[in-house]
Amino acid sequence: MGLTMLRRERTKTCPHAMEGGAPIVLLIGLNFRALVFLLALSCLAITACDSSVSKAPTQTGADAEDSLKTIKNPGGGQVIYGPVAGQSTLQGAMATMLRQVHGHFGDRPQIGKFFQSRSGESVATFFSLTAKNQGGTRIAGLVIVSMPGGAKPAAAVLYDDADRFGKTENVLMNKLNEAWHKEKDLYASQPQPVQSPAQGGAPLPLHRTRFADNSGTIDLPAGWKITNAGGGTVHAAGPRGESIHMGVIIGNIYDPKISQSRQMIQYMKQTHKPYFSCSFNGDLVGLYRCVTQQDHQRRRAPVPTLTVTSEDKERPDQYHVASSLVKGDLDSHDGTGLLRFSMRLGAMRGGGAGAWSLTVSGVSVPKQLWDEELATVKAIAASYNQNAQVINQQTAVVIDNIHAVGEASKRASVAANAASDARIAAFNTHMDDLSRSSKVFENYQLDRTVIQDNDNSTRGTTGYALGETLVKGNPNRFEYVPNQNLLKGVDY
Repeated sequence: MGLTMLRRERTKTCPHAMEGGAPIVLLIGLNFRALVFLLALSCLAITACDSSVSKAPTQTGADAEDSLKTIKNPGGGQVIYGPVAGQSTLQGAMATMLRQVHGHFGDRPQIGKFFQSRSGESVATFFSLTAKNQGGTRIAGLVIVSMPGGAKPAAAVLYDDADRFGKTENVLMNKLNEAWHKEKDLYASQPQPVQSPAQGGAPLPLHRTRFADNSGTIDLPAGWKITNAGGGTVHAAGPRGESIHMGVIIGNIYDPKISQSRQMIQYMKQTHKPYFSCSFNGDLVGLYRCVTQQDHQRRRAPVPTLTVTSEDKERPDQYHVASSLVKGDLDSHDGTGLLRFSMRLGAMRGGGAGAWSLTVSGVSVPKQLWDEELATVKAIAASYNQNAQVINQQTAVVIDNIHAVGEASKRASVAANAASDARIAAFNTHMDDLSRSSKVFENYQLDRTVIQDNDNSTRGTTGYALGETLVKGNPNRFEYVPNQNLLKGVDY
């Protein structure tokens, strides 16, 4: 739909989409740990056996316990997962799992806040307790329950010693994801029932495709390819005009009705940074139209015609103030013809200064192919998976840079109190730091790097893959330019 959804997405969202286009600035700073374990909520319904896991020991409710399996982490902690027998609701399944935790450790678990997916199909909570029947050890853990698509409930429990769970939680979650993927592959290798034409036909065979930065995976059929991926976000295209975009956040959306936002808009104009001037009153489609129109006008491209046929508003979660599932038709006026789309839109406040961000995930397919392609694009979207460990590492780098800029700003502010000239100098230094930092973020989001040619005493910005090839191939001639050495007027 005309927007390029760049590299960073910290949310696992459902199968709905947009088309590619010009760069959009992304928002950073979510609770990634919570988002990543919610990512696993819809991944627990398949329970085919796997040689790397064993059945959990029977405690109470033998039928339920016998269906669960255990993954033991050599570094500490365990994962127990599988179907929840005898239950037909999320609440009942969660209560059953908490009772089993109680019976296993001999102590009632103290639970924290419940996290629910936007679809309402999954819920999770952290817990702590004293293992009274295991020497009084303090235990911390996480219970996840899911009923994807109204299927029978499935659940997982991750736990370890309380003083170690903070370090092993991500490892345990990764092991849960690995076990699920193994079982999912086993399930996919078995003969599947052919869906009726009303269901859009059976999905095409899919193969696992890993993102270049190892921040996630997605399963694609033959002829499809990833057009851009990284930081947990992925964009892929099919051979007949299909496209899918998962895990996208469009940031730098400022409300012109707010004074602080108007100041930021003025600054963005002066520094030639991309931004969007859009008010938001709860109308997600209106916000999306505003962003799309400004993006295309900036690129001097035809503004797509978006015809919405349905909008189902969803219950907001802890990250979004509004969320909707939107379906309809799209004409990009670029000769590709009419597309049918289905996308999930979400609005988040963040970044201060009246800033908004828009989350978008979904699919678009040529209208005449929609019924034929529907089962396949649904399967592709359902296979989307993020690597929490890699995303957290990438985010830490960005956060460190943000903190560095903040410290520089603080020092400049203290010095500015000395005299008017010092205040002006400090302000200019601060603006330069912001410009350099923005360039660093932009290079990171677009997978670019700055390379110096020592033989010719020149430098330039290039794609990271090409830069890595040059540096590794001829390290005496080519070298990376550190972020702090970027030159104003040359590199940014």
